[in-house]
Amino acid sequence: MAVKARIDTIHPVHKSTAKLAILFSGGIDCTLLAAISASISKPGTVIDLLNVSFHNPRTKTKPANTPDRKLALKSWAHLCVTYPKIKFQLVEVDVEYEEYVKHKSRVIGLIYPNDTEMDLSIAIAFYFASRGQGNRVVFDPSLNLEKPDFSQLERVPYDSEVKVLLSGLGADELFGGYTRHERILTYYANSIKKGEIEHGSQEFYDSEFKERLVQELQTDLNNLWIRNLSRDDKVISCWSKELRYPFLDHHFIEFVTKELSVNEYKMHINLETGELIRKRGLRLLAKELGLDWVAGEAKRAIQFGAKSAKMEVGTSKMKGTDKLS
Repeated sequence: MAVKARIDTIHPVHKSTAKLAILFSGGIDCTLLAAISASISKPGTVIDLLNVSFHNPRTKTKPANTPDRKLALKSWAHLCVTYPKIKFQLVEVDVEYEEYVKHKSRVIGLIYPNDTEMDLSIAIAFYFASRGQGNRVVFDPSLNLEKPDFSQLERVPYDSEVKVLLSGLGADELFGGYTRHERILTYYANSIKKGEIEHGSQEFYDSEFKERLVQELQTDLNNLWIRNLSRDDKVISCWSKELRYPFLDHHFIEFVTKELSVNEYKMHINLETGELIRKRGLRLLAKELGLDWVAGEAKRAIQFGAKSAKMEVGTSKMKGTDKLS
């Protein structure tokens, strides 16, 4: 219902090839949004998947070789096959270093008072992605999904004119997708794996870890408006586009925080083996929807997946919390 409420109210007054667009890294959160959008949309609906990647001179990474570009192509191709009545348009937004430098000062101005290196590397990725200027990849039905050669697919210049974009923001905060969530359980999990603890105790987990995880997740939710929402909305709305967040639907948040078990559906620890699984509930949902190819994908922050972090040569030791100079 959270996705439906956000796409059923799209009534564009301008001409646009696609009805909506999704900020698309190819990971589990955005792929779930794409799949659910497809399942409730009319046949023939066009959905733009906006994938941004940077030419990073420090790492010598080209846009075609970033982790997010490779994963986006894989997820897009599977979505095209899984939902043949929906037209998914993968838009490759390639950002050259010179273009990054040209727009950097504008983005820094837009995100104020956020002023760290991490804020810039995240915001500038959303800034270029939401602009939507790039190349549309033309799907070939004969593509072998087992061993696909995406380099052979045709690309055509494309400018996404969609005014409403969906974002997967909130999934990590609700379901335990960050390293800091896993870190709470790491020592306990390693002790089980090493045999120092024969097997985990549910009572011990409940008394020592459950409340700590709940508090950490709640803190992340409370900080979203400071850490993410204002910053991201400003860099996207500068293109006269609107960002919508299905995972932050009030009723969905209420359901996840009040009804779902922390260990079963969020930051999960197998008390027998010590295995840790982030966002287990979303992974189970992905499998239920037939999205097996993405169900096991690890969390990857956009600034690292798109290679927008530490662009300049000599910044390898820079921390994300460092202030912008």
